[in-house]
Order: sequence, then structure tokens, then C-alpha cells
Amino acid sequence: MDTNIRELERVAASGSPDDALRLMRARERADGFDNESIVIDGEVIDGAEIGYEIAAGVHSIIFGDDPREYIVAESSEVAGQASRERWAEMAEHDAAEFRAMVGDEALIAWALGQYGGPGSTQVKSLDAWLDLHLDVPEEEFAGYDGEHCDVDRVGSELADELGFVPTVAYRSN
Repeated sequence: MDTNIRELERVAASGSPDDALRLMRARERADGFDNESIVIDGEVIDGAEIGYEIAAGVHSIIFGDDPREYIVAESSEVAGQASRERWAEMAEHDAAEFRAMVGDEALIAWALGQYGGPGSTQVKSLDAWLDLHLDVPEEEFAGYDGEHCDVDRVGSELADELGFVPTVAYRSN
């Protein structure tokens, strides 16, 4: 079995999602890991259930009776892009809510080409402010503690249901 897993590791290193999934299944069989479990920052969490999709490669997951909910993503870059898109969509389609969230002072400053914005980072335009979300998706998705968590391992069934293998998680509640 070890030889088979080593060969799968070599093949999966090529970046093929199918090979990576075959490797995950082989490891699960070898060590008895529950294929619906996920390991976040070293903690094994069993019984993960799919919540709602936020964007391609970004999804919520819940854990049965456990009140925790996480936003998991294929990568922090994918999560950052999803965060940026959520704010851009709000600005375009729900101007009143966006105005309430960002504030009149920031909007006026941006319209005048001056530095402004909510939070500690000030920029000169809405686009520049939206781009800030690319680097800090935890500000959008980690409402519980504002922290980025590493996904150390994910069960193959959970990865199949998600449609991707998450590498990062953000606790949302």
C-alpha cells in the first residue's frame, strides 16, 4: 500500500485534480480517515455538511450539531477574488446597502480623487478599495475571529461534494 501511495503522490504532484483525488482516497483507505471529515488547523472535524456556495471555489460548510460554520476555499487567492466580487456586486446592485456599509465620507472622497475608505487603509478610488479585498479575504469571511485557517486535510467525499479541494478556511460564526 505504501508503494501505491508514494506512486500516487508522485503523479498527483503534477497538479492533476483527478490524481490528487485518487491519492486522497488511497490515504483514507490506508489510515481509516472519514471521507466526510476535514482537518482545519490540526483539528479533525467530523460530519461536515455542505452549506451554500459563495462563488466558484468558495463554499460554506457546517458540522451537524456543532454550531460552527466555516467558509472554505480552494485558495486564499480564490477567496480574495470572491470577496472583491461580493463588494463590487453590492456597490452595483444595492447602492443603499453599500453606502450604509462604506459611508458617505469615503464615497465623497473617492469621487473627488482623495484618500478615503472605511477601516485603517485609505485609498483614492472604489476600485482600489475593492482590490484591498484580494489580499485579506478573512476580513470578509472570518466574522468569528478574523483569522485565516489552514485546511490540512479533507475527505474525498467532502471534496467531491464541494467540487474542489479546499486549502484555507475562515470561521464565520
